[in-house]
Amino acid sequence: MATSQQRQQLAKKRKKEEQQLVKLRKIIVRHYTKPHWLEKILADGLIKTEGCNVTSKQPNYKSLMLQYRLIGRYVWFTEDTADSVVIQQREVGITSADLPFFEFNAANIKIERWPDVRKRLAGNALLFAKILDDAATANGDKPNKWWVSKRPVSLEKMIRVVRGTAAADKMMNPYESIFKED
Repeated sequence: MATSQQRQQLAKKRKKEEQQLVKLRKIIVRHYTKPHWLEKILADGLIKTEGCNVTSKQPNYKSLMLQYRLIGRYVWFTEDTADSVVIQQREVGITSADLPFFEFNAANIKIERWPDVRKRLAGNALLFAKILDDAATANGDKPNKWWVSKRPVSLEKMIRVVRGTAAADKMMNPYESIFKED
């Protein structure tokens, strides 16, 4: 039988969880994607964790595997809706406002803040996370507004999908040629 002190602690814990849920209900998050993945995500009805489509034929395969081993694989979200530059290579001028995205209420999906996840990292994983955050910040992104899910996220809970602009439609799939036969 629970003691009075245990019941009070349990009630306090429940109240804290309810307060967190109320806060989450006010937060809208977006998962941005590249145009070449949009139809696949819609067809699957699921946003899979990063790296699910990575193959050893890709030029950056080893670095991606290192990243996933160190910090994990996630579905990434942001609560930042500001227009920031997110594409640095050939597609200069493509911003988050151009990219397709899926929008969710944070309370309806199982996600946690990236800064909270990062706090649990240590050693090389923490160093890698800092490099990731610094690179994002240098490009106008805000890692303190990132959220992650360790599991694929169903589109059933989605608020809306935005297909992006014509500028994003011109983006190349950098891995398209890897699978083509010569």
